Amino acid sequence: MKKSLFSNEKGTIFLTTMVSMMIMIIMGGYIFQVTTQDTHLIAEMKKSLQAQQIAEAGLARGLSTLYSDWSNSITASDVSLGVGTYSTSLTSSGGRYLVSSTGTVSGVSRTVTAEVTPPGSSAFDYALAGGGNVTWDPGSGSSSGTLTGDIYAGGNLSMDGTVNGDAYAGGNITGTNTGTQTTDAPATSFPTLTTSYYKTIAQANGTYYTGDKTFTTASPIPATVAGGVIYVTGNVTLYNVQSTTACIFVEGNIDMKKTGSSTPRLTINQYSDYPALVSLGNITIDAQGNSSNGSALTITGLVYTGGNFDIIGNHYNNPQVSITGSIISRGNITTSMTAQNLVNVTYVQQNPPGFDVGNSNTTLVSYNQ
Repeated sequence: MKKSLFSNEKGTIFLTTMVSMMIMIIMGGYIFQVTTQDTHLIAEMKKSLQAQQIAEAGLARGLSTLYSDWSNSITASDVSLGVGTYSTSLTSSGGRYLVSSTGTVSGVSRTVTAEVTPPGSSAFDYALAGGGNVTWDPGSGSSSGTLTGDIYAGGNLSMDGTVNGDAYAGGNITGTNTGTQTTDAPATSFPTLTTSYYKTIAQANGTYYTGDKTFTTASPIPATVAGGVIYVTGNVTLYNVQSTTACIFVEGNIDMKKTGSSTPRLTINQYSDYPALVSLGNITIDAQGNSSNGSALTITGLVYTGGNFDIIGNHYNNPQVSITGSIISRGNITTSMTAQNLVNVTYVQQNPPGFDVGNSNTTLVSYNQ
């Protein structure tokens, strides 16, 4: 008996249907698998992006902290921020510094880093800062002296008397102090001056002098000065007893001397945040006297020299040498006295206008994701 044609067609249709369903099931499974993988990948990418953003936030926080104060620690672990956490650290190797920050979101982590350079030390950070050798010696015999603040010497440093602070020198250090001693210290940054800043003020107020200038009792320094600046293009010599609130800015040398039997007794108070005494040459405080007729120097503010700063002679216990502020000398700082002296220096931070202190901030060298 022959099979019906429709019977064969039914078999074919059934087989085709089954094959089609199988293909659809396979394709559906594949699409589901791909979709699931894509969803997971998208979720992981989202976490990675969030971790990256949190890591960058942690890095920014660390850099900001170092910029404000390099001595502050930025080491932190698992600091919560939004949907994740960050950890930061500062490491050094071979004089190079690397700030790292790792952000983590649900087990996904990203790290960003930045190389930085620390701020250079500034001469304004010290009670005494000399580009050459520094000899701090109030004298012998019944002499005494106290320096409160840190000392920096580009060359050798010799200390006597009482030094309450740290000592740094590019060369050797002799003597004692209450703080640390660092030899082979990195060079500090000395300020550069904009002389026109002070010259313009003096010219505008009639206190600008060309050539040398001598101030005595008969021709004294004005007690108060309009604009706060006395500017002299030559040398300045100071005699007798005088007092002023002003910035004395001199392109040449400044000498404080005895004349006849009269020893100098000088008081200079800084005007506003200006320096008290500036010489682009040398400053020499020289006096010979006795217990009843000793010399005196009292300064509040910055004393700056482009050359050397020297205190020599006798400055008896009453009066005395007293400086509240700081002394910066691009050359040597020397105290060379004999007996019964009293020399005190107390550090007060100075930041006068017209003085560029150079690199005093943390600097970003490179950024890496």
